[in-house]
Amino acid sequence: INTLSVFPLSAAKKAGVPVRIAHSHSTMGKGELAKNLMKLALRPLSNLYPTERLACSEYAGKWLFGRNADFTVIPNAIELEKFRFDPVIRQETRRELGIADDMFLVGHVGRFMPQKNQAFLVDVLAELLPQKPDTMLAFVGDGPDRPDVQQHAQALGIGDHILFLGQRTDVSHLYQAFDAFCLPSRYEGLGMVAIEAQVAGCPCVLSDQVPHEADVSGQSAFIPIQEPDSWASEILRIQGTDKREQINSNKKLDFYDIEEQSKKICAQYEYLSRGKVKQAS
Repeated sequence: INTLSVFPLSAAKKAGVPVRIAHSHSTMGKGELAKNLMKLALRPLSNLYPTERLACSEYAGKWLFGRNADFTVIPNAIELEKFRFDPVIRQETRRELGIADDMFLVGHVGRFMPQKNQAFLVDVLAELLPQKPDTMLAFVGDGPDRPDVQQHAQALGIGDHILFLGQRTDVSHLYQAFDAFCLPSRYEGLGMVAIEAQVAGCPCVLSDQVPHEADVSGQSAFIPIQEPDSWASEILRIQGTDKREQINSNKKLDFYDIEEQSKKICAQYEYLSRGKVKQAS
């Protein structure tokens, strides 16, 4: 629970719990003043109560615990094979969504909230359509900001080019259907959805507020979330490559293999449960 871990870990210390783990999984960004003020107020206390510090990325760990703090990165690992590109699944999923073979589908996966900044993607689509009228945008997820984003799309007159798919249990299949994946977040601890998209061979255009650790393919573009036309230009460049390949195994990608990471975290918990407070080497 990030900065809020101060409260349960304080209680745990008073209760004499010998192993107390704080976990950083996010940072902060523009657009959430009240939440950011709370985070800034609590962050100086984040090192008082834990005996162990974990983070979903180097960036998230340094943000919460400090640049010189001792913490361990435990990635939000995934079932890599589940997300591998499959041309048959791609064709079936696009057919289900009503996306023709010659249409260009831009995808996004995330909760509708200020952090994820979905309204910006609507503006990007508005820039794309005059240049590529066959473009569609698919939003996967739900949340409090969804009505506002839908209203924004209708106000721009491009609502018929957007699919609001809601919560889905087949996200791994949806990545196959996308021609490009966009994540215009105002801040991220890592940006796990970008890694999932890359495993599926989907080109990614990401906010420059997404940690570069999320680029496991070495081909993702990181762009400031200021000018929608710059995002549109990058997406147009991607569609011009006309190439779809899954990422081959590499050290960056293997780091997110849930089979390996589950073994490591189990070993770490077993080590800590024996009363030690330093991670095993």
